[in-house]
Formats: sequence, structure tokens, C-alpha cells
Amino acid sequence: MNSKTRSYTPWAIGAGVVLVALVGAIVIAATRGDDLAADPAAIVETNAVVIDGAALPELAGADTALGAPAPTATGTGFDGLRVDLLADGEPTVIGFFAHWCPVCQQEVDELSDHLRDGGLPDDVRVVAVSTGVRSDNTNYPPSAWFADEQWPAPVLLDDADNSLAEAYGLPAFPFWAAVDSDGRIVARLSGAIGASTFDDLVDLARNGVPA
Repeated sequence: MNSKTRSYTPWAIGAGVVLVALVGAIVIAATRGDDLAADPAAIVETNAVVIDGAALPELAGADTALGAPAPTATGTGFDGLRVDLLADGEPTVIGFFAHWCPVCQQEVDELSDHLRDGGLPDDVRVVAVSTGVRSDNTNYPPSAWFADEQWPAPVLLDDADNSLAEAYGLPAFPFWAAVDSDGRIVARLSGAIGASTFDDLVDLARNGVPA
């Protein structure tokens, strides 16, 4: 596991702070994938993200966020097209990854193979969040990394201030959150989880918070 350090994650995480939707519209590009291949400069690595809901406390020890409403977010993928973090009534498993994080690199490699071999779940959404982007660090740009790994699920870009990672209470990379069909947090995990635990997160998201 990579612990968050001042050099890697220079943002401060506030517990229970209500996020206000960011001012300004997200620019949605209508560029087609083949146009992007012809013009790599058209690919974006970070972009504005609109977040709605109260920030979750940073994960530390027993998770006090279990059962809390998960922040919703709308942003874009590497192609500039709209990506929604959550969808009404649909359980979701979210993975937060930094391109320079060796553990994230191993995790994305393993889970890309796992999801391609077994297919994405039919009833649970899977979304990756590309965050902690640093052009002066290794394995940049993240767009090329996800493409090389053939990651099969949507990727939502965090902004340059890592606002979405902050909203979910990320303490270290990689980081995972499972959200049930009611939009509530049922699990958060930090560190590599591998294919087996990923499948457990999918089940938790599918089954929801125990009564």
C-alpha cells in the first residue's frame, strides 16, 4: 500500500464538509475516438468535475461513513465526453487510481484482465477515477496507461485539485468505494484488493446495507 504523503497528495481532506457544486459548466467535447487517435493533443488528463453531496470523512480505522449518502459527481472521460459517477438505482463500485502509484499499476493490470475475462457485471456499474495526476511523475499520461491496460470500464477524470478523491475520503492509493442502489456507502477499502475482494465489493454493492 502506498501511504499518502505531502509530495504525492498535496490536498487537505476535510471531514463532513458539504461540497458546493463547482462554478462553471463542464465542457463536453464531441470528438470521436478516431479523431483523438489522430490528434493525441486533444486528449485531456484532468477536467472539471461537479460534485454534489457532503464529503465523507477520511477513511481511518473503523469506517464511520458506512450507510452515508455517497457524493454524486459528473465529469468527463479522457475523450471529453460526459461520465456520471453514479446513476439512480444502480449499485456502483468505484476505484480511485493514480498513474504514478506502483500498487495502482498492479491493481489495474490484474483487474483489467479479470474484467475482460469474466465481463463487467450486468447489474453493478464499475467506474474508475483517474486522480492525483502529476505530469512530472512516472507513467504519465494516465490516458495512455488505461489504454495500454485495456481497462474495460468507464474512467472519470478528477480535477487538478483532486476534488473527487477528497470528497470520498481517500487516505492512500489505490482506494475503493462500493455504493448500493440507494446511493449509500456500503464499503470503502484502501490498498490493493485483487480480483477476489473486488468480486466481494460487487456483491456488497449489489446486496446493499444490511438492515
